[in-house]
Amino acid sequence: MKLSEVKSERKKVVMDFDDLGSLNVTYIPGALTPETEDELVAVMNEPGQSKFICDLLCKLIEDWDLEGDDGAPIPLTLEGLKPVPINFLGGVLEKIQQDMNPGEAQGD
Repeated sequence: MKLSEVKSERKKVVMDFDDLGSLNVTYIPGALTPETEDELVAVMNEPGQSKFICDLLCKLIEDWDLEGDDGAPIPLTLEGLKPVPINFLGGVLEKIQQDMNPGEAQGD
């Protein structure tokens, strides 16, 4: 097995938002490395964490169906994510992390 094969894997998650519907996300598990996770933990209580989270999501997410009010897809770029609430983006990141570590999400 080659590292490039591991990094090429794609996974899908669905986030349900009661009356708002659901968000479908295709992500790249290989984009989250121990180094990236250490950087995430280090910035969680620091100023500028939102830029890091946006940058990480741009690397992790290959595709999603989040749309702007005009019906156009929200682009997965730093500029495209600026109008998206940080708590929503944090929830997407948390969902991806839970999907990658299902035992931890259940307290195993």
